Amino acid sequence: MRLFQIICVHLLRLVVNTHPIISLVKVLRASTEALLVAEQYLLSGKFVVLPTDTAYALSCLADDQNLVIRAWEIKRRGMIPMPVFVSSIEEMLRIVRLSPEGVAAASKLLPGPITFVGPLIDHSLQAAAAGRASLGVRIPNHWFTLALLRRIGRPLLGTSANISGNPSPRSCFEAILQLGELVDLYVDANLTVYDKDSTVVRIEEGRVDVIRLGPVGVATIRAAFSR
Repeated sequence: MRLFQIICVHLLRLVVNTHPIISLVKVLRASTEALLVAEQYLLSGKFVVLPTDTAYALSCLADDQNLVIRAWEIKRRGMIPMPVFVSSIEEMLRIVRLSPEGVAAASKLLPGPITFVGPLIDHSLQAAAAGRASLGVRIPNHWFTLALLRRIGRPLLGTSANISGNPSPRSCFEAILQLGELVDLYVDANLTVYDKDSTVVRIEEGRVDVIRLGPVGVATIRAAFSR
C-alpha cells in the first residue's frame, strides 16, 4: 500500500503543469521561505493545507468563527467538532482541561500522532468545538507545521484536508485533487510518516477512552498514563 502511494505521488507530479485543477492552485515546497508565506496567508484569514505526521491538514485560524464555518463548507460536512493544532503542552492546557495523569501522558506522547480531547476552557474556540463542551487538541510531529505554530502563536484548525467521507490525504497532491481551488495555499512535504489518522483519546472525569485507534496503540497509551 505504501509503495502504491509513493508511485501515485510521483505520477501526480508528472502532470502538475497540465492537470486542470493542480495547475491552478498555489503549491510551495516545505521550506523556511514557505514558512513566511504560510504565516502571511493564515494571519490574513486564508486557508492553507499543511503537512503533518498523519494526514495533510486543512488549516486556518481556529479562533475565527467565520473561518471555521467556511472550513465545514469546504469539507462539505455538518457541524462536527474539528481538532486544533498547538505548539506546546502549555498552550494545550490553556485550551482544554486535563487531569495530572493526562498532562503527564500528553508530555510523553506529544508531539506525535495522538489527539487529546478534554473539556474546553478557551471559549474563543467554541466554533471549532461546534458548540460542544470538549475539544480535541494535538501537537503534530512535523518540523514545518510546528515551526509555523510557534511563529503564529495561536491555535490552528487541524482537520484532515479532505471532502467529508473521502480518505484522508497522505500527500499534498491527494489533498489538491479533493479540495482544489477552495484552498489558498498548499505546502508539499512528500508523504506523511503514518498512513493512519491520529489516535484520539478522551480524558474526562478521571476516565480515559480511546475514541479512535491510530498509530499510537492501546499498550502505549496505558504505559503513558501509568505513573
